[in-house]
Amino acid sequence: MRFERIYTYFLFPFALDCGAIRADHPQEWPRDSKWIEGLDAWIERPADGPSVLAMKRLKPWKRATYTQFDAASPAYTDLLFFTSIVRHVFFDTNIGRGSDDEENQLRSYTISLDPSSHLWFEGADGLGRTARAEVQDLRLFLSAEGVGILSIGAVLDGHDARRALWTNRRLRKLYPVDAASLRDGRSPNWLALRLEEGEQVETLCEEKFENPHMVGFYPPLPITIQSLLYFADYSLEEFEPVLDENMLVYSFAELDAGQGLPATGSPDLDMVGEFLFLGHSHEGAVRYTSPDATTLIGITAHNCSVLHVKHPSQPDIGALSRYCAPGPPIERGELDSWQAFQSHLYLMLVIASFYRTVLMDFGERSALVARRLLHDQQAGKLTLASIEMVNRFRTEFLHFSGYWHFDDISNKKADNDFFRRICSEYRITEMKSVLTSELRHMTEFVYNFYQLRTTEAVNRLALLSLIFGGGAVLTGFFGMNFGREFTQIVFEGRGSSWVHYLLVAVVTVFVFGSLLLGTIVVLRSWREYFAILNPPPSRDPDSSIKRDS
Repeated sequence: MRFERIYTYFLFPFALDCGAIRADHPQEWPRDSKWIEGLDAWIERPADGPSVLAMKRLKPWKRATYTQFDAASPAYTDLLFFTSIVRHVFFDTNIGRGSDDEENQLRSYTISLDPSSHLWFEGADGLGRTARAEVQDLRLFLSAEGVGILSIGAVLDGHDARRALWTNRRLRKLYPVDAASLRDGRSPNWLALRLEEGEQVETLCEEKFENPHMVGFYPPLPITIQSLLYFADYSLEEFEPVLDENMLVYSFAELDAGQGLPATGSPDLDMVGEFLFLGHSHEGAVRYTSPDATTLIGITAHNCSVLHVKHPSQPDIGALSRYCAPGPPIERGELDSWQAFQSHLYLMLVIASFYRTVLMDFGERSALVARRLLHDQQAGKLTLASIEMVNRFRTEFLHFSGYWHFDDISNKKADNDFFRRICSEYRITEMKSVLTSELRHMTEFVYNFYQLRTTEAVNRLALLSLIFGGGAVLTGFFGMNFGREFTQIVFEGRGSSWVHYLLVAVVTVFVFGSLLLGTIVVLRSWREYFAILNPPPSRDPDSSIKRDS
């Protein structure tokens, strides 16, 4: 079975450690500056280390802001597909402001490729098999939430369906899960970016996986990816992949019914299912078909694949219908097109991947904040740094929930249903609900801890008031309400002087005892009283939760 056209986007979602990056690059982020303000200057930094050769031969990342909005422009079609607020949030535009305005909370960048040369993304495994795809599109999305998505768009070399499927499987690999996977050919043992100019082919960067090792708790990311993300230092853990050893695969393939379609029961028909789901098919996977069954779409947590059939007749597509969903088909004819694959479907997948990446990063940070609170609870104190960490985490999550996250991103029901199915496959709602519950428990913990500490402070104040105020009450009561013989005996010592001196001694013991007891009460909680006189500094906004933990 052969495809007429095969195009694949490899999507690499990653999370940036904003605090660590700000600390490592103070020239791009002066104190009190916002994260989004320094992104452009950070991206424009020259490459160093293993990325020098690759980026010396390629152009650097450049800001790709939408500036043209006439009916013939790509921005016109892309923007009108979504609701007004989604256009405002998820598109890097200069509408009503400059492109460097901080209100642009999502930045888009591209690397312009020379049309006279060919950039190849290649791989090979231990069994001698090779994979090759020509890179035609490089995009990068960075957000104020500290997450990014690297998009590598490539045309697969050759049209054989079996080879295309194998290429998608191998080039999506980021690292081997064990040593045996390299020997068995389940993971590539070589990945490279190579530049072809005329008859000369130059290797820009390559990863041979000769001695893969972890970077702290992070997996061994290949040089091919690190070179494209040259501005961030993976060895310093400035960013991390949030998914498993695979990049997300977003593919488009076209079958010509005039050249023959696979028959029922043939191995080629099973290959259609493999292409749609990359071996991850399950009962709840997203399966869509166009009304005339000429376009099949399969979506799992690992991939999104679009198969378009040209010039079909009803008998020809009968065998393919087994991969259609039992539910209603897509109602929009635009989803049948190659243009939709490059625009509407692509953007919906990027937004859903953004949600997934942010929530997975929030999940990791939530665990670190919870551990910090446990340490404080075990120490019997809640530090100001921990309180600010919880408040910052809560503010960022509320910002994501209120500003970034939308259940409906289009004005049309069919499009929203399709987007919800993608989010369902990515478990967006479940992850968000879990984080909401965890955040509520954290807030309750801080509130209850403060209630307890406030009660203890009030009790100490009451005890100190009783200790130091009791003598004043007694002195005032007897000094202002009794006179004559009582005054002469007690205060002046006339007649029975021993009573006067005895009472002086008793009062002296009482005074010094009160001072001693009050001092003990203060010393037992001296840190809290000292914090009143010398408040501790606020937590550095540039600090990293991951590094600090």
